[in-house]
Amino acid sequence: MKRYLYGMACLAVSTSVWAAGEVHIGNWPDYMPPSLLTQFEKETGVKAILDVYDSDAALTQKLQAGSGGYDVAITGDYYVPILARAGLITKLDKSKLPNAANVKPEFRHPAFDPNRDYAMPYMVVITGFSYNSARVPGGRLDDSWKSFFDPVPAVRGQIGDLDAEEELYMAASWYLGQDECSENPDDAKRVLAVLEQQKPFVKTYSDDGPIDRIVSGQVIVQHVWNGAAERVEQQLPGAKFVIPKEGARMLLDNLVIPAKAKNPTAAYQFVNWMMRPEIIAQVSNAYRYNNAITGSEKYMDAALLRDPSINIPKDQVARLRPYKTCSTAALIRCRGNKRGSVDAVLCRAYSPRSSTPRLMRAAQSTSNVRSVAVSQVTPTKGLRWSNCSWRVVTLTQLRTPMKRAISGKSASMFSFPTTPIGSNELESKPLEKNHVRSASCASAATSF
Repeated sequence: MKRYLYGMACLAVSTSVWAAGEVHIGNWPDYMPPSLLTQFEKETGVKAILDVYDSDAALTQKLQAGSGGYDVAITGDYYVPILARAGLITKLDKSKLPNAANVKPEFRHPAFDPNRDYAMPYMVVITGFSYNSARVPGGRLDDSWKSFFDPVPAVRGQIGDLDAEEELYMAASWYLGQDECSENPDDAKRVLAVLEQQKPFVKTYSDDGPIDRIVSGQVIVQHVWNGAAERVEQQLPGAKFVIPKEGARMLLDNLVIPAKAKNPTAAYQFVNWMMRPEIIAQVSNAYRYNNAITGSEKYMDAALLRDPSINIPKDQVARLRPYKTCSTAALIRCRGNKRGSVDAVLCRAYSPRSSTPRLMRAAQSTSNVRSVAVSQVTPTKGLRWSNCSWRVVTLTQLRTPMKRAISGKSASMFSFPTTPIGSNELESKPLEKNHVRSASCASAATSF
């Protein structure tokens, strides 16, 4: 133990001379303790500056546009291969990351980055749902996605869904007993049917404020991440977190270094520093998520370690579903639910040249005007599609009332008169600046 502490002390001293200046960090809101940034500056002399984005897609857009100015960014497992294939993040020089040896064995070779060539672990997150036991009949809901997608009458209209298409698609797939990577178009249609059936029971689709939403009584059931669920339980003693028996997503958030980092030396220093057990434990204690670093348990709150939503009981570990690599055929399909007066289909597009999935929306409004999604505002590779008619339009051709500002945004909704051209005419054609690619699908159930 003394030898270990001495080694860590030497490491802290040696890394403090690596860099100077500033390190710019990008992260989601409320996911990095400010005190930690102050501590890093105090120990290293490098000023840590935090900027936030609201999604992985927003981060991707910033990196594609060359903006953001990040030296380090936090991103989910699904986006690591996307960013790596696009050349937007750095292949790591592990000689500069000695603390990578602290990564727990079960997290050293994840499917999204088998040798951890691009990403080092941040937090371990599980998605399930929480409910207020005081407001459900008998004080208990079954530990099944059925309680969420096909709820008892007392809960209907009192459900909060995360605005996370991938999360909903996977949960509905597991509820149906289907593989989330199924290539069968009928499986996608069945998922759509589940989401459409749930829609009348959902009060809101939002990632913002899930803790306050259930604590304040706005909803009875909330689709939620386990760290947020644990914070709900601190404020609402009757709250229960469910890891559904059909399967629950276990996602790994990661530290990456953008390819255009201005201070890569400081970036390596920060990533390495974050893998010290006593450092990453501070993030776990603040936001109530587990982490992937050996020895961090000694610095984590005892109550957190006892919480079954964080330290998963052995009989529920098999329910956790880590990142899975889907085939190209599985990626090219429509997904969806209904929101308001628009039947929205959530689609993952696939670029055969860059192997880069992108979330897009296609929709049909109540008038004879199609609602479409921005594929890319800046020039991009062509995409191959089928069973949908596609066209390229300039921004000036897009019309109100659904028109929104698109600078730096993805999956924004627009409308246009339907005079599409065939999809074959768009294959391998790059988009010019200020043009967008748009789709006119036959219906919400269209699979392509």
